[in-house]
Amino acid sequence: MRLILALCLMVLVQGCGTASRAQDGGNAPTRTLAPAGQAGPPRVVGTTIDAATGRPVAASLTAPDGTRGRSDEQGRFQLRLPLGTEGELVAETEDGRRGRVSLRPLVGGELEVVVHLRR
Repeated sequence: MRLILALCLMVLVQGCGTASRAQDGGNAPTRTLAPAGQAGPPRVVGTTIDAATGRPVAASLTAPDGTRGRSDEQGRFQLRLPLGTEGELVAETEDGRRGRVSLRPLVGGELEVVVHLRR
């Protein structure tokens, strides 16, 4: 009986870490947690998109802790942030389009976001 309970618990724990979605003003973050024993610095990856056209756009990024980065011409970016980072990730283009997405406290693994930029 204990062996069956232990196996059920292992299956349940392995099922943890699946992606979950939340809606934030047109930006949909997806949190994916690292498997047990593989938690490293959290990584935020994503795309910056022009809200009017739906096309990717290069933008400057500023994380809540002050970490800066830039998305490429396809709008792709990746930032490594300290554990526990939370607040708004802000993206801005040179012509003044801006977008932001709220980050919950980062606990490791990867968080995928799409930032929609508007004038």
